[in-house]
Amino acid sequence: MSRSSLVSRCLLVVLLGLFLVGCASTGPRVSYPIVPPGSRLDIEDPMPRFTKRVEVRILETQPRRTAVITGEGSLQRTGVEWSVTWFDADARVIPGTSSRFRRATVNPGVLFQLEAQAPVPEAEFVHVRLRQANNL
Repeated sequence: MSRSSLVSRCLLVVLLGLFLVGCASTGPRVSYPIVPPGSRLDIEDPMPRFTKRVEVRILETQPRRTAVITGEGSLQRTGVEWSVTWFDADARVIPGTSSRFRRATVNPGVLFQLEAQAPVPEAEFVHVRLRQANNL
């Protein structure tokens, strides 16, 4: 086998490898925060420095829905306050205890999960608020 034949085969293998790498699927790109249609998430400044990958889900638990807020701590241990306001299908506020702010701690690199159950079965949408606690 000649030297030029060996070089051309190696070049062919390298080009084929680069082609396959370029065609490989990198998976779907996910944009955070993730919020169900009709619902809303407000992360008040400076919260984005302390959380990442925040997602809101509404679970169809019986007899009432449950809002689940998940995420990951980012830079430092931080006290947070959070609340969930529920709405019916006509976008009317449903008063309940989950509308009051509650406290939690978010640790860097650690996943967190916050949950609030709807006050009535008719609740469909949520407005979640996250903010840094002033005195934790």
